[in-house]
Amino acid sequence: MPTANLPRAEKHSRSKKWLLWLRLIGIGLFVVILFKVDLSQVLQQLATADGNFFIIGLFFQLLVLVFKGIRWHVMNDGQKGWMFWRQSLGRFYESYAIGVVTPARVGELLKAGHEQDTSNIFASGIRVLAERGLDIGFFVALAGISSLTGSYIHWPPLYNWLIIAAGIAVLVISMLLLASASFNNLINYLMKLLPGKLKAVNITHKKYSFIAASNIITVSLLSNISYFVSCYFLALSVGLEAGFIWISGAVAVSGLLNMLPITIMGIGTRELTFLYVFRSFAQTLVLSFSFVVMLVAQIGGGLLALLAGQLLLHAHKKNENE
Repeated sequence: MPTANLPRAEKHSRSKKWLLWLRLIGIGLFVVILFKVDLSQVLQQLATADGNFFIIGLFFQLLVLVFKGIRWHVMNDGQKGWMFWRQSLGRFYESYAIGVVTPARVGELLKAGHEQDTSNIFASGIRVLAERGLDIGFFVALAGISSLTGSYIHWPPLYNWLIIAAGIAVLVISMLLLASASFNNLINYLMKLLPGKLKAVNITHKKYSFIAASNIITVSLLSNISYFVSCYFLALSVGLEAGFIWISGAVAVSGLLNMLPITIMGIGTRELTFLYVFRSFAQTLVLSFSFVVMLVAQIGGGLLALLAGQLLLHAHKKNENE
């Protein structure tokens, strides 16, 4: 039976099955990789990790959370009072924590779900896309630069330049979503061409001052740089002494794969990417690096964000009830 003739419920059921199989493939990759290495050597490598480098890596991960929280507040509420900061930061960290443990980080759509009006939900959703685009564009561009300067992928240099150009294009589009009224008016025009209730949705453009727009771009740059610096020191902590661009490129590629609905927290895809990119290094070093990235950037960052989000939202509700 053609897919177009299937009932909506059956289509949804089939799509869920496909997503389930994709996630199982990612977990299967992880299991296969574990069986092909000596876990005792990985544990021994982790036990001898340099604590100073590890703490520096952890510190920069904390900066990532701080900068991303500031960016979300400036993009949305933007008011200076602590009560406004508390609410927007609480919502951000709650959604960030759920996004870490959901495939393709779909949990971050909770940022839009806090809105009540349909137009506000879509407007918030657009800001979510712009926020993610600032990160994705940076990741794509850095992956292209790493591939261009490295020797782990053998293909014509033109492909690397195309990847870099694609990353820059995503960054530009994200900035236009944030700062250009004309670009947002174009989106509203295209929305009116869609069928059903979507044509009635009018996305209100949030006007940013030059200072606010500059702050958004600045903290986006700082958050991404902090993330890659953190991963660099985490690599050094386990003895993986590759260059900054090399490590950042591997982390960027694995981060992009983590945005696909394949697995949770990049399990499987991250290890496969690292083993390929760092194939000139011992597997023990590579998997040790993958483990500390998951421990600090995924599990640790998610738990800290969840705790911070709940505390901030609880304090905000308590203040409203007084």
